Amino acid sequence: MTANSRDSEGSSRAIGVKIAPKTPVPAVLLLSVVVLAGMSINSSHLKFQRGAIKTLHDESEQRRSAIRKPNVMLHNDTTLSLMASAHRPSTTGETGDDDDELYGTSGDDGDEMELSQETGSKGLFTDSCFKARHDTVHTSKYKTLQPPFINLGFPKMGTSSLHAFFKCGNLTSVHLNCMHGIGSCANCFSKNVAKGRPPLTHCGRADVYAQIDNGRSFPQIDLLEELVRGHPNATFFLTMRSMDKWFHSISHWPPRPNGPHMHTRFRKFNITGLLEVGRGRNVTDFANWYCWHVNRVRDVISKSPLSTLVEVDIEDPTTNVRMEDIFNIPRSCWGQANVNTLIHKDLNMSEITAAKMLTPSKKKLKNKRRKSDDNDDDASNKNDDTVSVRKRKKKKKDKK
Repeated sequence: MTANSRDSEGSSRAIGVKIAPKTPVPAVLLLSVVVLAGMSINSSHLKFQRGAIKTLHDESEQRRSAIRKPNVMLHNDTTLSLMASAHRPSTTGETGDDDDELYGTSGDDGDEMELSQETGSKGLFTDSCFKARHDTVHTSKYKTLQPPFINLGFPKMGTSSLHAFFKCGNLTSVHLNCMHGIGSCANCFSKNVAKGRPPLTHCGRADVYAQIDNGRSFPQIDLLEELVRGHPNATFFLTMRSMDKWFHSISHWPPRPNGPHMHTRFRKFNITGLLEVGRGRNVTDFANWYCWHVNRVRDVISKSPLSTLVEVDIEDPTTNVRMEDIFNIPRSCWGQANVNTLIHKDLNMSEITAAKMLTPSKKKLKNKRRKSDDNDDDASNKNDDTVSVRKRKKKKKDKK
């Protein structure tokens, strides 16, 4: 004890003041302080988390708005920054019958189809985005790739052929609609992403997703990052074909004379990117749209080291051999499927699975033949009855 403290204690006793002994701080009070401090820290952390989530959401929205402003590489890699002057709200996500959405049962929007004046130009559609690359799968991966196999290509670009190929190889494949009555894969994927789950979750667990859009919603565009990030070990496909033939196909599908057809449906539902690279009316507009999509798919998957991209030219006569080499499925399983025989009359019918579509005249002829066959059967039955009656009468006479 120092001299100053002794003097202080002595003076206190002199004036009769009692000094309270030092008591320990109650444990409950200490615990309360710790809890309050922890709550403050947790609150700050929660605010930080919420802020981070909001930031991610804002970044996602910015990314989606950027999708609507594509830079298209065309014509000897000249960059064309094309943006729509007017922007209609997208109807992606609306409910409805998926066959109606894809094949178009509602009325046409009255626009006349414009044919490109450039289709005959030499060198058009020769950029790298229109050519399937054969070096995207290393030979060490041949016969080892595992499902899921997800096609990121567009409708009428061999989706049915891909579907038939893997089914022929005894894999479970879905086309447009997912398994077990789930409905369209596009809607199932969108619901999962909205709930923060990987797109394929609870969508039937198929080996192959040969077509994932439903004519109105295109997950291969709007959910591309989510598909690659949510399923990093997946094998993705890009199917390709001649742009002129593809546009001719979508502008005549479904195979009915007066439409509406697929290309007008895409324009009507404002599929992401289509109206930003043009007006969605001619082969050039659709080629620009497809080229933008191909470049974007290649870029996203190149940043995912575990993902594999298989690019397939459905018009290449060696594709069947390449598919056999990569997937160990007989080359005989590869062929054209769901073909519109009204516009492809020169095809070898022994090598395709034709679309089940009959013109009215063919239907009438088929019904006429059926009726004729029925009449022949009736006549034959009557003749048989007459012969049997005559035989019975003859037997009675012989007995008498």
